[in-house]
Amino acid sequence: MDAIRNYAVTIAYDGTNYSGWQIQANADSVQQRIKDALQKILRHEVTLTGAGRTDTGVHALGQTANFKTEKELDAFQFLYSLNSMLPYDIAVRDLREVPLSFDARHSAVRRSYIYVISRLKDPFRYKYSHYLYNPPSASELNALTDVLIRNNDFASFTKNAEKQQHTLCNLYSASWRSHRDFLVFTITGNRFLHGMVRTIVGTLLRTAEEGGNENDIQNILDKRDRTAAGEAVPAKGLFLRKVHYGK
Repeated sequence: MDAIRNYAVTIAYDGTNYSGWQIQANADSVQQRIKDALQKILRHEVTLTGAGRTDTGVHALGQTANFKTEKELDAFQFLYSLNSMLPYDIAVRDLREVPLSFDARHSAVRRSYIYVISRLKDPFRYKYSHYLYNPPSASELNALTDVLIRNNDFASFTKNAEKQQHTLCNLYSASWRSHRDFLVFTITGNRFLHGMVRTIVGTLLRTAEEGGNENDIQNILDKRDRTAAGEAVPAKGLFLRKVHYGK
């Protein structure tokens, strides 16, 4: 019997047509599409583990996943075959052999997301950004954002917090920047709760529009109540940017 090998892949996808990353009954998922293609190529059952469970409609620039096989794979040929079998909105960017202990989800130390707001109504941006005619400035939003880093309980920013194992997350950075007609929010943390990033963005926008300050954000955090936070912004503007491993 050949030795088991562990391979990691980096994946980009347009989440518009999918129920999210994770396999679900009676729904089309990114994970299912890639798993089916892998099994046709490798000719055996595959367990495909992803680093981040992106929700319905959320995109990825750098999702990481891993799978194991006894076969030694040539990266160039394998990627060509795999991408030929995948739909136009899913692309596997690279393939690399990793230690058997590597797990795309549990080995990850940080995950980075970006949320994109367009200040220009443009039909070619519609699927990948949230259009707002006159949003707050990056400086106004950044004045509200630093308080997030000083907290680690984000129960107010997720649905059904009581059903989750815990609502603690360590955020390492969160900031806004203006780029041409775009307003971009970047956030990095060890983990994120269901709907957390989109709810944070919606809450920051609402608070800035109402002329609030970071004390208002702190009060929302302290309440640990989803109804205290703002409405979640649409999924189409959210991207899993990168998954970080190592120190």
